[in-house]
Amino acid sequence: MPSSISDALWAELGPRVARAKRSKAGAPPAVSDRRFLEALVYLADSGCKWRQLPDRFGAWDAVYNRFRRWLAAGVFERLFADLPPQIAAGVDGARRVFIDSTVVRAHPSAAGAKKTPTGRAARRTRPSAAAGAGSGPRSTSRPPTTGRPSGSS
Repeated sequence: MPSSISDALWAELGPRVARAKRSKAGAPPAVSDRRFLEALVYLADSGCKWRQLPDRFGAWDAVYNRFRRWLAAGVFERLFADLPPQIAAGVDGARRVFIDSTVVRAHPSAAGAKKTPTGRAARRTRPSAAAGAGSGPRSTSRPPTTGRPSGSS
């Protein structure tokens, strides 16, 4: 299977990835940095879910956990800041992966919720249970109207 990151691109990108990572702590990963970035490009291009990553990229959860660690450590920000424009265009697919639908949340006001004078979304008012407390039960059948007590024969 052909690589999505060419040898020429990796020759420029590889040293920059090593500088962006900074720390060499921990055990070396089972999947190389190049294969890991190829997995990110594959995710962006195919639109598949993490669990649908092909086996050639290693275990999907290992790729996901590595992505989350690099994101939290700022590796991607350092890497993209260090890239010249011609290389950044070649790895644009990896940049698109950063908007992950599992972490995108909308603020309540984005859905048209009413706002308070302070600008925050107003709480919804719920109907009171007291309004229905005075009425009789609605789910039971009516008592017989024969006039006889229910226990007699």
